[in-house]
Amino acid sequence: MMFRLLCDLHTRLGSRNRTEALKLVRAVGAGKCLNVPSTTAGTQARIWPCSGQPAQNWTYTTGNQLTVGGGTMCLDAYNNQTSAGTKVIIWSCNGQTNQQWLRNSDGSITGVQSGLCLDVTGASTADGALVQLWTCHGGSNQRWTLG
Repeated sequence: MMFRLLCDLHTRLGSRNRTEALKLVRAVGAGKCLNVPSTTAGTQARIWPCSGQPAQNWTYTTGNQLTVGGGTMCLDAYNNQTSAGTKVIIWSCNGQTNQQWLRNSDGSITGVQSGLCLDVTGASTADGALVQLWTCHGGSNQRWTLG
């Protein structure tokens, strides 16, 4: 009986730490992928032609985090800011709500802390266009496909 209880507990706790490998997070409007040119803390996210390079391989965790760089760096709303125009960067994963993201049925990704959408600045389709937080409006620059 005790063995079964321990097994059940292990199963439940283990499921909390599972992650979902997404690999590419593609901006619908631009047809390009969420990318970081470096895994240095503070690097701003941008879009870039999809190539499958490590800088484009993201994992969505059960803690609602998007990680890159072997899972040590998280997509992060800069300096805990919650206003439209906030830079989206990568930072060492710390579990705070500015590093938590919700995947929505309309294809948008919203910040848990701010409620704002992950947005390609100015609806740009250019290589290197920066990603920010912005008021959700349903535009193609705020929709993302995952996988």
